[in-house]
Amino acid sequence: MGNEEVIDSILQVMKVTRRDVIDDFREAISDVNTNGLPQAVWARRAKVLVKIFKHNDRIKVLHIKRVFWEINPVFNTETGELYLLSSKNNSKNIKNKYLKNGTSTHYTYDLLIYNSGLLPLTSEVTLFQNNDDDEKRITENQKMLGEWYENVKKVYIVIVDYIVDEAIEASCLLLNDQYATVDEVNLTPLLHENDNDNKNLNGAMDNTDNKQHKPLVTLKKKQNKKE
Repeated sequence: MGNEEVIDSILQVMKVTRRDVIDDFREAISDVNTNGLPQAVWARRAKVLVKIFKHNDRIKVLHIKRVFWEINPVFNTETGELYLLSSKNNSKNIKNKYLKNGTSTHYTYDLLIYNSGLLPLTSEVTLFQNNDDDEKRITENQKMLGEWYENVKKVYIVIVDYIVDEAIEASCLLLNDQYATVDEVNLTPLLHENDNDNKNLNGAMDNTDNKQHKPLVTLKKKQNKKE
């Protein structure tokens, strides 16, 4: 089941957009060039995540270097659930490239091997099953996850859609190792639940330690892996 505390916190963090970071970026980096601004947005999101969970021994915000980028998935050490953060457009592009090529160099492709054997929600046809990639995917996961490599049991992706730097829709996806949808939950109502309480980034960061998490509609019953 999706963890309520983790998903709720991720949604609040994913509300951070360019407009929350641009003033600091212009002052500290450049007011004539916005190269690096997307990285700055993700870095700010990571900072808020770390602040939220800094006193929680069960939840770890991971710091995984990816060449010129860093990703910060959230890991529940008790349940083995790993949560990835993504925009809707990026997630869609990654899946489409996989369906076109039958493989992928994106980190989600490697991490989704943890969801191997999960049955699709519909009769979605799998076009590729490249078992030759398995060894590479396992090796990449060992590099990315380090000490947590053997503890991951399932991978979820929390996806948020944006219009003009505003988060408008969200969902939590459970995909199998070939990007087929196993389960999906609409998180849009939860995304907007605390809009009036978090008008700006500074307020959100100040309140993260004492944030009370409200009940969340959890994912449907897990699909059993193939025998």
